[in-house]
Amino acid sequence: MLVHAGDITPKGEIAVVRDLADWLVAQPFKHKIVIAGNHDFCLDISQPQYDARAWQAFEERGIHYLLDSSRTIDGVKFYGSPWCPHLSGWAFFDRERDQFERAPCDIDVLVTHAPPHGIRDSSSDVHHFGSRHIVRYVNRCPRLKLHVFGHVHMHHGQNRIGAVTFVNASTCSESPMTAASPLNQPIVVDYDALSE
Repeated sequence: MLVHAGDITPKGEIAVVRDLADWLVAQPFKHKIVIAGNHDFCLDISQPQYDARAWQAFEERGIHYLLDSSRTIDGVKFYGSPWCPHLSGWAFFDRERDQFERAPCDIDVLVTHAPPHGIRDSSSDVHHFGSRHIVRYVNRCPRLKLHVFGHVHMHHGQNRIGAVTFVNASTCSESPMTAASPLNQPIVVDYDALSE
């Protein structure tokens, strides 16, 4: 399984979405899951740059694009959501609304763009970029084993807190994203070992 936790494009370019979709198809994984991030204007229906062909580029290639939706794959239930707090003017700004109120609680893996508040989400000890709504949602999901997110580029890595492994999978280590940004290595998680 290959999971991409958002920020597919620098500024919402559909050509970049298609390039990623083609690249994902070529990767040697049986399943691929993608969510959008705050840079992905072409995937946000509330943005002028929205283009339905963007999410279709994933689905028509057999890639699971999750937008406040779930998929069960090989008995594991995934839920994906792109919403981010504190980002007025960007794609998928949550407008300080709880986008997880109606989300299912019987999930095994959560994929979001924003991190939960307080977990791999700060640029300092003072300012946190994470979502308190995600924290509340995580606490309502008794089966949850893994939460994958990105967004806060400088906090790549993982932590286990209680029964949940939290993974900031951002490959871009600097902000803003540029082709010259150093890349973090992908994080590999043995899902079966998480319950041990």
